[in-house]
Amino acid sequence: MKKLLVFLAVTISPLSICQIKDVSHLQDKCETVGKVAPMGSFMGEVEKCSDNLIKFSYRDLKFSSIINIKRFSFEDKDGALDYLYITLIKGLDELPEEDKVLQLPNDLLLIKFKKTFGVPVATIYHTNNASVLGVTQSFTKKQIDKLFGKEKK
Repeated sequence: MKKLLVFLAVTISPLSICQIKDVSHLQDKCETVGKVAPMGSFMGEVEKCSDNLIKFSYRDLKFSSIINIKRFSFEDKDGALDYLYITLIKGLDELPEEDKVLQLPNDLLLIKFKKTFGVPVATIYHTNNASVLGVTQSFTKKQIDKLFGKEKK
């Protein structure tokens, strides 16, 4: 009886306390809406996932020698993705003096519009709480179109 209990304990315990599990079925199935990577240098990407979640990934410009990719996400309720796109394009056309602030469920986006070498650009500052988490590359209108999958073909 003692041998049987030891045998069962030895064979069952590794199965119940397995250290490695396959959880690939739990990953979001995401489709790339648009990506900006001029000359192979990643700047930003927008993905739409199966649960209507939008993921916006970008290279943080706070670091010049380290490639640091950051991300914010939000649900695409009531056309939130289109609203972000329209806000960026409208800001590039009008170049407002004041910064545009958009609130997401867990984050804030501060968008600055300006002209660089005569070309209007938009820079997104991503923050949660009081500190700046990350800063995107300055995007041109053409790059915004490409990022949101609106480029003319």
